[in-house]
Amino acid sequence: MTEQHSKTDDGLEDSSPFRRPAFLMSAGFLAVVAVLGAVTFIRSPAPRSEQSTAPQASATTANGAPQAPANGCSPGDTSQQIPTAAPAGITWQVYKTMALPYSSTAGPLNVSADGEVARCFAHTPVGALIAAVHLSSRYVFSRQWRVIANEQVVPGPGRDAYLKLRGNRGVDAVTPGSLGQIAGFQFVTYDPQTAVVQLVMRFSSGQMSVSAVTVKWQAGDWKLELKPNGSPSNSQQLVSSLAGFTPWGGV
Repeated sequence: MTEQHSKTDDGLEDSSPFRRPAFLMSAGFLAVVAVLGAVTFIRSPAPRSEQSTAPQASATTANGAPQAPANGCSPGDTSQQIPTAAPAGITWQVYKTMALPYSSTAGPLNVSADGEVARCFAHTPVGALIAAVHLSSRYVFSRQWRVIANEQVVPGPGRDAYLKLRGNRGVDAVTPGSLGQIAGFQFVTYDPQTAVVQLVMRFSSGQMSVSAVTVKWQAGDWKLELKPNGSPSNSQQLVSSLAGFTPWGGV
């Protein structure tokens, strides 16, 4: 694998897994333009509307398994087994040209009326995996990125750096075919408080890259942890195949 970095014009290292890395574009690969309606996906039932009260911290049982909170955000998934195959019961919906995963038992169970903010993920490995996908895409591409940064990103130097570097810049238009699609995953580490997941993205050129994304369980939900430079991953690396990863995706 070849380690590379990409940066936005404002100096922020933009290692969002869904963003086409600069080293792929500079290599001369041309994007295949695809219309949104051509993306094949399975529509799941509309998630419940965003609740007015944010999820509260959940208690745990004696063996560390989470107990359901009493605030209405109660995903049914309770398995602490790290998935080694594609999780069952996943449906996919297109968001900003990206196919994102949804589960009626692992989340997100609460999605804002405008579709921009997704919350309420199960306190499980599958919940962490789904949260890593949603949060690492939405914190960059959502129109509500400030809300996500303030409420769904772990407080600390990484969040501070991201907010400072992004400043008042809005959300760029997404060109169909310019963003990657989930192709696979692999857990690096997991415990009930922290999950590190490698996400493989396949781009329209056929090239694939992998980034490690960290989510932490805080205030009753998974939150994205950013690196001190404001990005969710230290690097994006080229991979030539899905060997060593679990194939998974909606496209």
